[in-house]
Amino acid sequence: MKINRKKIGLIVVTTFLISIICFGVQTSFSSASPKKPVDTLESAANLQTSAPAVSILVYTQYADDSRELPNTMQAINDSYGTDYYYENLTDYTNLNTNLTGHNILLIPEQEGAADSQLKIIGNAWAGNLSIFINNGGIVILLDHNGGDGGTYHIYNASGLMDIDGAMDITDVNVSLVDGNDPLAINVSSSFFAPNGALSFNTTETTAVVDDGINPMVVHKVSGKGHIVLLGFDFYDSETNCSTILGNSIRLALPSGGDGGGTISFGSYFLIFVIISIFSLVAYQKRRK
Repeated sequence: MKINRKKIGLIVVTTFLISIICFGVQTSFSSASPKKPVDTLESAANLQTSAPAVSILVYTQYADDSRELPNTMQAINDSYGTDYYYENLTDYTNLNTNLTGHNILLIPEQEGAADSQLKIIGNAWAGNLSIFINNGGIVILLDHNGGDGGTYHIYNASGLMDIDGAMDITDVNVSLVDGNDPLAINVSSSFFAPNGALSFNTTETTAVVDDGINPMVVHKVSGKGHIVLLGFDFYDSETNCSTILGNSIRLALPSGGDGGGTISFGSYFLIFVIISIFSLVAYQKRRK
């Protein structure tokens, strides 16, 4: 049987043109939606249009916004990157409204609040945090409060963890005790705790870093979400602590940050070309 060269030529040309169009669409989408970094606390509120992968609500009501809070956000930029959106929660009573749409609630050390106030906050947040975490949300709490802790009362009062107290461990050599935990990625096996670090007297057993007796870093999985307790406040920055915080943010990324297996335009383009080639070969065989 004769091969209809015109039909074959038409298929080849059509396949080529569609491939070029797909490639153009892929390029256009890639260039039209650049990620906008978060540079400062003031600029963050204007960046939601870039649709980054992670969105963080930062509770700042009683935080040290002159040193520790800026250091905390810089640690995220250094260890995680700037491809995230965040906004500040300045009044704890607005949590229910403001938490919607965020992946992470970040609670820097609330050094300006008394223990009694922190317990009130934890009680007020209990129901919302339980729902948030069970649905896949992540809560990250940092603490030091002069070496005695205190911000952890939010966890106690909300029922997320059970912590009896804390002890200052500034300049103490601490060790990584669970190298398989996601928070442990690229963290040294041991390092000296920075100025503004503590360990917790707690019954929680999911320690990642400890001082040989009590944990400094705790990572607890609950429902579909995560609860992270960090015994440092970034009064002074330390590379391993920054890395642990960055790894805590990465918990919000699907499949460890690889996009959760989402098929991109480039993948569709490659699949289309492969299918087209096989279709053309099959067509030629049928015409012989």
